[in-house]
Amino acid sequence: MLTSSGCFGHTHIGKVRQDNEDRFLVDFWPNRSAVLAVIADGMGAYGGGATAAATVIETFAQLTHRELPPSRSERYELLLSAFYRADDRVRELQASTYPEMGATVAAAIITGNELLHLYSGDCRVYHFAKGEASYVSRDHSVVRALVEAGMINETEAAVHPMRNIVTSCLGGPTTKLRLTVDPQLGGSELPEIPSEGPFRLLSTGDVIVMCSDGLWSGLDGNVLANTVRRSRSSRMDAKELSNLLVELALSGPAADNITGVVLDADSLSADFERIIRQGEL
Repeated sequence: MLTSSGCFGHTHIGKVRQDNEDRFLVDFWPNRSAVLAVIADGMGAYGGGATAAATVIETFAQLTHRELPPSRSERYELLLSAFYRADDRVRELQASTYPEMGATVAAAIITGNELLHLYSGDCRVYHFAKGEASYVSRDHSVVRALVEAGMINETEAAVHPMRNIVTSCLGGPTTKLRLTVDPQLGGSELPEIPSEGPFRLLSTGDVIVMCSDGLWSGLDGNVLANTVRRSRSSRMDAKELSNLLVELALSGPAADNITGVVLDADSLSADFERIIRQGEL
């Protein structure tokens, strides 16, 4: 049972959809040495998206049933392997249930002062570090490719007719999409963690926000960043901030399901240190 002021998730059906096909998981490893957080945004009509997202979450939940590896490369491989197992499970179900069901996914493992994150599709991971520009994962989507190619700008991307089309997911139409998982490991096994890659160093005051596209597309990037910044000064905990972000997204059209998970580095670090002092590791 997860009990911590440092991590919390909130999901909402939104104002238009008939069903909520988002699913999320936030849980500690049994010895509370790390936190696993996962968001799955289901895709597919007639309940297929909900089935795909639930299957993804069930697969990732199995990670906390085994011992967490000690090295970065092993933890990376552990998290990466869950993407491929979940993809296999969703595709196995497609034959007997919903042929085009799938899910976009973001997953993270937080250990002490370190964040490991991976994603496929357009669920996002934000890292708000004190005194630095915010980090945001790069969507696997048509509009992101157009932005990076210089064909459209961010303002145009927000209203582009293809803004909801992803180029990677777990499951999905087998003839159209393939599974891509980023960021790749690269040199992150080196003693110094590079600024780009699956690992990020966490410092005092850092906040991680993971969300489905229903949340980030309903909030201007500056609004999201300013809300997190104000939450620090007002000493808001992860639950309060997660609820607030969902409420802000609901103040707009909210045409999609909305899900957000907040992880507060300070509170989580205090949890880890307390367990170490108690000799539970």
